[in-house]
Amino acid sequence: MADAERLLAEADSSGVALLPALTMAELWVLCGVDQVIAAEPEARWWAGLAAPDREKLTSGVLQFLTDRGLLRPAGEREPDAEPGTTAPGRPGRLLVSAALGMIVAARQNPGVVVIATEPDGSVTGTPRMFGVGQAGGLPRAVVGEHVSGKVIRPFGPVHDFSLLSPDRAGHVLALWAMRAGGGAAPGERAAGGQPRVVDVYAYTGGELASRDRATVSGSADGHLVTRQPGADADPAPSFACDLAGLAGMLTGMLALEQP
Repeated sequence: MADAERLLAEADSSGVALLPALTMAELWVLCGVDQVIAAEPEARWWAGLAAPDREKLTSGVLQFLTDRGLLRPAGEREPDAEPGTTAPGRPGRLLVSAALGMIVAARQNPGVVVIATEPDGSVTGTPRMFGVGQAGGLPRAVVGEHVSGKVIRPFGPVHDFSLLSPDRAGHVLALWAMRAGGGAAPGERAAGGQPRVVDVYAYTGGELASRDRATVSGSADGHLVTRQPGADADPAPSFACDLAGLAGMLTGMLALEQP
């Protein structure tokens, strides 16, 4: 609990706390099919593994995570714990570090999930976030995920994670939504007025409860935002918005605030 509080406090004060990067194989060994969202190619890969291959992969992943200090045998003292203290648990059981536990909890039981979509419908390389903490209000923190171009064989693509304050998460999403295409710097206008979409999904008990959508398009005069608070609702009229205004709106959407 102390390690988790330290991470939350760091995200609170600095806006961001780094979490460990994990490969595709590590994520699937830890989370299995009990994930709120999962990339279809990854799910097919996991489902297609023969039992002996999955067992061998699981053994290798658990050893690798233990070597990294993200898992440890029950009864072994934490590196920062007081001398003479040990963690309770059954012999042979592996305990999860606070940082790793946050990632697993975020993917398996989030209160809020954010998926950003490019104008062409692609979600490759776009922000993905998971709200953790209190339900029905602003998340205590948000776990951000980005699939990098790095691959570690035989464990697959590397997923980078960070713990963000809700305000920082809203700002990151706004920067992405307002940036230009073609690899231009964050904060520039969306090229050619092509819209980017930020969807905020609310979950209750692992079940989808609602969806709130913001569509951001750029023009020579600025940015226009359209919000659709509900999959069956009519979109509200578009309105002009600057970076700070969009960041505030997206932070509010993370808190499941209605317009």
